[in-house]
Amino acid sequence: MQGHIILQASSPPSEVSSFSLDDIHIIRNKPCHDTVPTTTPSPATTTTTTPDSGLHCTFEQGLCDWVQEVDDHFNWTLIRGLQVDKPWDGPLYDHTIDNNQGFYLLLNGSGFRDEETASISLLVNSGTSQICVGFWYYMMGPSVSAIDLLVETNFSKMLIWTRKGTQNPEWMNAQVTIDVEEEMKRVMFTGHRNDNSEGFIALDDITVSTGACSKHSMWTLPATG
Repeated sequence: MQGHIILQASSPPSEVSSFSLDDIHIIRNKPCHDTVPTTTPSPATTTTTTPDSGLHCTFEQGLCDWVQEVDDHFNWTLIRGLQVDKPWDGPLYDHTIDNNQGFYLLLNGSGFRDEETASISLLVNSGTSQICVGFWYYMMGPSVSAIDLLVETNFSKMLIWTRKGTQNPEWMNAQVTIDVEEEMKRVMFTGHRNDNSEGFIALDDITVSTGACSKHSMWTLPATG
């Protein structure tokens, strides 16, 4: 059933008056009590209050110091939940502020050919032997391909964490400690798709810090002899 929503204001002809409206949102198929007000968003308890920088990025102010790679096939898209129209277009809400006004990175998982990839990378300070990469990811669809976390050293590029296929229908957290004896240059997220894949991969609230993660999966990269 389709209809119209009409907002109407009136005042007596003899009166001088004014009316104002702001922040009107119409969200389909969602009751009001499930909607977080966008004018005063409630911060997620699982994220920090650190402002956006090269090492902690909520994507509310852009890509921070993350860079779209140029030698891949397409790019990650900076998007908000209110731009999502279909179930496999992406999450309805970001992770940072948990409403449809918040931004996140999205990879459209429907490809036109095999082995298409999109990568973002961050230069890292190699003055420490350990770094913690924490992030939130969302993977949904009938046939989702994969996302990889890689580390690039002076000698090689190594896969250190990966997820394949559709996951739980929610934002999921990963904390990965990377212990490297070689000099690190960059960390990188690479999303994959092919001509048979369908769905999306999303990233939000990426933090790269020195030292081991408090809760993590441990990866130790051997030195190259």
